[in-house]
Amino acid sequence: MKYLFILTSLLCFHFTLYAQKICVDRMESDGSHQIMTDSKKYKIDDAEYSICLKVYETRNTLDWCLVLSSFYYIPRQSEVLLKLGNDSIIYLPINNVHVGKVTLPGSRYVIGSVVSSFPSTEADYYSSLYALNESDLDNIEKNGIKKIRVSNGVKYRDKDFPSNSLGKFLNKSRRNIIERLNNPLKKKSLFDDF
Repeated sequence: MKYLFILTSLLCFHFTLYAQKICVDRMESDGSHQIMTDSKKYKIDDAEYSICLKVYETRNTLDWCLVLSSFYYIPRQSEVLLKLGNDSIIYLPINNVHVGKVTLPGSRYVIGSVVSSFPSTEADYYSSLYALNESDLDNIEKNGIKKIRVSNGVKYRDKDFPSNSLGKFLNKSRRNIIERLNNPLKKKSLFDDF
């Protein structure tokens, strides 16, 4: 009985670890369909990046993108390398970068009778796209990802994935996006069931 409980707990943990949700599903003004999954945060050397998968469907063609977002500077000459389990390398030059302003909440600390307050601040948040093709995604599914390198043109950051967590995350994201493409949401009116 105890063994069954432990096994069930591990399975639940495994499925929630790689669980993905679709966070963007919309039609663009040019007629393309955009779908994106929730992101997952990874610490790559000294910087934290959010990584997710996105697809643009236009006239029955799929354009896949790896999305990296961070408060750390991502320039227009950024590049990404993915080292797969068979030691082959996928090179991804930047396709697009967007810089947006994000308001970070203020904080307040109390130490004894001393109160320190820090006001909210605005910070730049960078979102970058890197084009992937179907064969890249197939190679990731087949071989897994054991390392990522993110370059800003001057220096780079590395992270190893000995258990292929990034590869599993991207594979699950791809399956969820394909499932959504095959079973699109039905458009509802604002007044339906009101």
